[in-house]
Amino acid sequence: MLDEHDLAPTEPSAEEYAAFIGQIELEQIWLRSARIDNRAGATIPDRATIGIEGTADWAATASGFRATQHYQVRVRTADLTLAEIDLAFSLNFASAAPMTEVIFAAFAEINLPVNAWPYLREFLATTMGRMGWTAVTLPTYKVGTPSPSPVPPDDKSGASAPATPKVASTARATKPRKAKKASSPPPG
Repeated sequence: MLDEHDLAPTEPSAEEYAAFIGQIELEQIWLRSARIDNRAGATIPDRATIGIEGTADWAATASGFRATQHYQVRVRTADLTLAEIDLAFSLNFASAAPMTEVIFAAFAEINLPVNAWPYLREFLATTMGRMGWTAVTLPTYKVGTPSPSPVPPDDKSGASAPATPKVASTARATKPRKAKKASSPPPG
């Protein structure tokens, strides 16, 4: 019969995670792959939405580990997929301590998207511009704050997006408008 000491932990303690994060260093981040399928041509219809989902994996390297953040971006109207963008960024980290599945489960939810999200934001903004669409600026990625539901644009000239996106959340995209201030306080 198994007792509680025979079961492997499913997440690191806060102290273990902090110690691991304290000793790693980001050495490189690079675009691993990208695939773009623009089905709408050079014009994006009003009221399109952007859905973003993500997955992550890792592999050990000689100096630490490589984490890869995969994103699947879908631009849609209510009844039509306008574009599909699949991309992955790999991040090489120096680490004296070995990465484990237990630590990576937390790392993939906290540190990896915080490091990769700005690259996704830039990639989508420039790619949409090159597609002839109005560039969309995704909001910053924040950990530890609630992610509000997408808010419809106030007018036809604006885009709105959650103040605190999660990789699996949806951001609205139409045309740019002034950014609204986030109403949630910073994590303390």
